[in-house]
Amino acid sequence: MASGGFFTPGKDSIVVPLRSLKVSQARDSFFLPLASADVKSVPLMPDQDYKWLSDEAWRNRNDALFGRQ
Repeated sequence: MASGGFFTPGKDSIVVPLRSLKVSQARDSFFLPLASADVKSVPLMPDQDYKWLSDEAWRNRNDALFGRQ
């Protein structure tokens, strides 16, 4: 997820666990219930080749950042 966007992978993207997304009351969009300051503290996606997908330790650390909600 890029800041201000959705499914726009790039060098300034973060990896957001799908379970962290919430559905709006109107059920017409998703949102991430995190303050902007908290989003800025999430490390950027480590590589454009998606090697982090097979790095369970990295994924667990990243997912834990969203468990603070």
